[in-house]
Formats: sequence, C-alpha cells, structure tokens
Amino acid sequence: MDISTSFPALDDLRAALEATSKAINQIVDLIPAEFWFVEDHEANIESKYMHKKRGIDVPETKAAKKPKRSKLNPDDPANAVTARQSLMAQEEAKAKAGKQQHQQAAADSDSDAGDDAASDAVTSGDEEVSDFSDEDDEQVMSGPAMTVQEKLAALRLARQPTNPKSIARLEKKLAASAEERKTARAEKKKEQKQKQKHQKGIDQMMTKTSDGAILSRDEVQNKKAIVSAVNKAAKAAKGKSADAINEDVSFGNVDFGEDKKKTKGPAKKDIKAQLAKAEKREAKIAEIADKDAEKAKAIKEKGAWVKALKSASGEKIKDDTRLLKKALKRKEKEKEKKKDEWAKRTKTIAKEMRDRQKKRAENIQKKLDDRKSRKTKKGKK
Repeated sequence: MDISTSFPALDDLRAALEATSKAINQIVDLIPAEFWFVEDHEANIESKYMHKKRGIDVPETKAAKKPKRSKLNPDDPANAVTARQSLMAQEEAKAKAGKQQHQQAAADSDSDAGDDAASDAVTSGDEEVSDFSDEDDEQVMSGPAMTVQEKLAALRLARQPTNPKSIARLEKKLAASAEERKTARAEKKKEQKQKQKHQKGIDQMMTKTSDGAILSRDEVQNKKAIVSAVNKAAKAAKGKSADAINEDVSFGNVDFGEDKKKTKGPAKKDIKAQLAKAEKREAKIAEIADKDAEKAKAIKEKGAWVKALKSASGEKIKDDTRLLKKALKRKEKEKEKKKDEWAKRTKTIAKEMRDRQKKRAENIQKKLDDRKSRKTKKGKK
C-alpha cells in the first residue's frame, strides 16, 4: 500500500508566516508605550530581593550636594579666595568693635582731668596690641589658596613660643610633673602592699594559734575584741593634732605610749635560736599542764594577748615551731647549695689556671723548636 504525503509550497508557507507576523505587530502596536517600555526610576525601585542596592540616583539630590562638596575642594581657587575674604572680614569686624569700645571708654573718661593721660596710654597700648595681632593674622592669612584647616594650623604655629628658654622651661615642668606622678604611684602601691600584709597577719591571728591549731569560737571572739580595741586606739591617735602625735609613729603600727626597751633574746635572723626558744617554751607549758591545766591555760591566754599586742604594733612574732623548722630546713638547703656552687667554682678556676699554664708552656716550647729548626737550616746552607 503506497502512502503519499503532500507538503505545502514554499511560497505559500512564506506568505502564511508574513501574515502571522503582521498580525502580531498590529496587536503589539495597540499596547501603549508606557506599559511596554520600562523607565529608569521603575528599574531602580528596590524589591525584597535587593537588600544591598544603593538609593536611587536622583539628579536633584546630586545637584544639591555638588556645591557643598565643591566648597571643600582645596584645588578650587574661587573657594579658597572666598574663605580667605570671609575670615579677613571677620577679623576686621572684631578689630573695629574693639577700637569703638576703646574710643567710647576714652570719651567717658574725658570728663576727669586727672585720668586723661592714663586713658590715652591705655587706648594707645590697646591699639598697638590690636595692630600687632591684625598684622600677624594678615601675614599668616596671606598666601596662595590656603584651606581653613591649614590657616588654623598656621595660626597655632605662629602663636607658639619660639624662645628656647621658655621651651626648655615648659619641658622641665612636664618632666617634673611626670616624675611626681610616678613617685606618687610607687608610694600608693607600697602602702597597698603594707595594708594587705597587715590584714593577712590579722586574719591568720584570728583563726589559728602559734602552733597552727584552730581556735574555738570563744577564743576567736576574744581576739576580735582585742583587734577592735586596737583599732579604736588607732582612730583616737589619728584624731589628735599634728603636734600631739609622736614623730616616730610609722605607717601601719600602733604606738601604745610605752617606753622603748631593749629586746632580749636571739636575733631576728637567728632562726636556730628562735626555734630553740619556742621549743623550750612549749616544753615548759606542757610540763605545767601535766601538773595544773588551769594554770597552763592562763599562761597560753596571756601569751595570746601579748602576741596580739605585738602584732598590732607591727612586730613580727616568730614562735611557730612548724614554720621555724621549715625555715631552718630551707636555710640549710640554701647553705648546702651555695657550698656546692662554691666548690664547683673553685674547681673550674683551678682547671682554667692549669689549662692556661699548659698552653703557655706549649707555646714556649713551640717557639724554641722553631728557633732550633731555623738555626739547623742556616748551618746546612
């Protein structure tokens, strides 16, 4: 079975396409241009997807901003001349106002015959000062196209002291003030350290005894009463006049008005003797406690009072056997360490001396051998 297909002619197809295109163009021509073409301001309208887009460039806004920016342009000679003229007009107005005030004051003082010379001198002096300042300002202001910032900087520079003596005096004052501030900071830091150290000692005294035992509540209350009494005495001493205060009162200490006595016993740096004294005292209290517990308790309480008073007056109490043993052990270790270091140092010095002597002997022997070899060579020739 034969199937035959028929295609339209090429001319007919072209005519159909042209008719369709013509119909579409006629339909498009019926749409107004304002709905078909997109204007610039509609294209710049921000949508919800345009977060980082800048504002609309409106010509009126640009035209309004242009003169403001042109005023700040230092390369524009017209702006520089205008700024200079305005500044000079302000200076002239100030000078005229000052002269009018001086003239009015002189006219008012003409009625007094005795004050004529004084008023003339004052007006002439003021005129000289005003003339001098105007000339200086005009000299600074004169120049090719200076900006306002440059003119202000030039005025400040012109009014700075140029005398080397005055500059040196100012530098000396600044250095002295800086040194005073540094000294005050150092003194304040030192006082704070002393206060912290004193407070730390009081806190330790409140809760523990000399041998490291924890105190009971009643004993802590007794010690607090002692500290409060000492603080009251210190406040009363501060309330006195400067003449009544004794000159030998130091910071952080309390002067109880007692006569100064020579301290008996071992030296403060003699830790071994301090330990022996503390152990002897503890042994004596233990011996008394075996016979009479009440008497031993009274002795301990009395010792606590004495210790509290000495601590409040700034004296260091060294009666803790545990701490003294620890300090003695540390001191002995340091002594042994220094002894070993000294032995190593002596060995090193002796070795260096032997090495230098050996090297010297080798150099001398080498010189002798060289001399002998030169003599033998000369003899052979």
